[in-house]
Amino acid sequence: IERDYDYTDHGSSYCFYFEPKYFHPTVMIIVIESEISVPRQVLSSVKKACEVFWVDLYNCANRIRTAFEYILDGFLI
Repeated sequence: IERDYDYTDHGSSYCFYFEPKYFHPTVMIIVIESEISVPRQVLSSVKKACEVFWVDLYNCANRIRTAFEYILDGFLI
């Protein structure tokens, strides 16, 4: 609950603000158009990143970095 100031005749009031902490099933923040053409390891890392997006942003960024590493590994083959 936070105090919200109203610049009309009412003065101020208290309002409820909601912030998501977790989603089940996972909300895919990163949309992958065609999952068939994406390597399994990349897809798995992206899904894991979306799972922890609301809970731990550093962990999410680390999992996205891992997905990019898998993508770059594909160029070496």
